Amino acid sequence: ETCLDPEGPQPYILMTLGRSGSGSTWQVIGNLTGYETPSHEYTGGGPAKSERFFKKIGGDTDRWLLRYLCSKQLMFGQAGVVGFKWKPFDTIFGPSAQAAFRRMASLKRPEIKVVRSRRNLLDVVISKYK
Repeated sequence: ETCLDPEGPQPYILMTLGRSGSGSTWQVIGNLTGYETPSHEYTGGGPAKSERFFKKIGGDTDRWLLRYLCSKQLMFGQAGVVGFKWKPFDTIFGPSAQAAFRRMASLKRPEIKVVRSRRNLLDVVISKYK
């Protein structure tokens, strides 16, 4: 059913908008689990990039999600967690994103964990000026 190794690093997705501290959150989660992996905004760091990503993969498919997470497990077998940062732009309502969410909900071993990170709006505004 899946190429994910239940004994391998825990697959997870950090869902967060820009200027929310996702880089440091990624570092903390990695370090707390034993090994920090590089963070990557795989589905795109902005609305246009996200649109291009989902247009490129096309169709109602979740294969992109599993392929990426499986490759991360193989690449970073010594890590505690592997995954990517997903910026939830409008593309989150498209068929490929929805298929990925259905797949995440259906997997039991291993589960794909989703970490949602939010930042106070005032902090976001202030951080743009530093």
